[in-house]
Amino acid sequence: MKKKVLNILLAITIVAGILTGCGSIGTTTGELSKETTADGVVETEKKNLTIRVGDMPNFFLLKTADAKGFFEEEFAGDGINIEVINFVNAGPAIVEAFAAEELDIAILGGQPLIQARANNINIKAISSNNYTERGFALVAAEESGINSLNDLKGKKIAAAFGTNAHQMLLQFLDKAGIKEEEVEVVNLKSNEALISLESNEIDGAIFSEPQISIAVENGAKFITDATGYGNIVCVNVARNDFLQEYPDIAARFLKVLDKTQKWVGENREESCEINAAVSEQEPEDVAINYDSRDRKISIDDDKLKQPLIGTIAFLEKEGLINVKIAIDDVIDTSYYEASGIADTRFD
Repeated sequence: MKKKVLNILLAITIVAGILTGCGSIGTTTGELSKETTADGVVETEKKNLTIRVGDMPNFFLLKTADAKGFFEEEFAGDGINIEVINFVNAGPAIVEAFAAEELDIAILGGQPLIQARANNINIKAISSNNYTERGFALVAAEESGINSLNDLKGKKIAAAFGTNAHQMLLQFLDKAGIKEEEVEVVNLKSNEALISLESNEIDGAIFSEPQISIAVENGAKFITDATGYGNIVCVNVARNDFLQEYPDIAARFLKVLDKTQKWVGENREESCEINAAVSEQEPEDVAINYDSRDRKISIDDDKLKQPLIGTIAFLEKEGLINVKIAIDDVIDTSYYEASGIADTRFD
């Protein structure tokens, strides 16, 4: 794994080029065809309908469901196509696509979701996608002088703005009693931050896996992870207009993810290989990320509602949102409840 930073960056550049070449994404496309049965009952059958779904690197369920044909098994008979689009630039790019109505469903971190709602982008969380209490960590350069959170004042720390990593950095600073303006926060994506950390252009960074392990193997110091700060969640979100027009599709979509999460849990190695191939990463790096999070969808309070309530409160405290956000305007669990998923509780 050592010295893989440039290879990872090259892979991301290649994927970005592929996405750029695709042109405009567009939103839900298709038409509805009504047919009348012999007894005069009008039935509605969906025809040639494409649902655009946004995915990000290091997230397993969508890539696996797509690769294993689970979406096709569920929807192809109804003329519905699920198009999974991988966003290299992660949360902020997905929020922009929702704002342009170019996506119907996507994975999104808690902070970008709340900030999107504060900016009147009408999307809602319909379940968690994964969650972790320890999946983010502060890593520092060997010569940075950082040995604990108390050493961050005056340092240059990287975190991608508007992401869960950014929120984690602000929480670390709050824990240490350090104001954000007392630290130089640098807006870098994780793989850019890896290069900057190794070249001592920054003092530290907030990473998830596999970047945590890569940085440490390349000589950086592990300072602390997010244990004790509560679950950090990524959620399945959808445009409210889409949810209202196609509630059955949203419920069935979650049913496919439930099937996928069970398959992933029983086929870890193959799932890591699938995700490594799509994201052009090494399987061993993908496996490290896999093990850092729980890959289950849920609507349990501690996996969905409570983490988002905490994110709302934190963003209000930090002045990052200036409007009141009600949790019921952010979450709608009715599609999960309508999906027929039998067990909503996980130990």
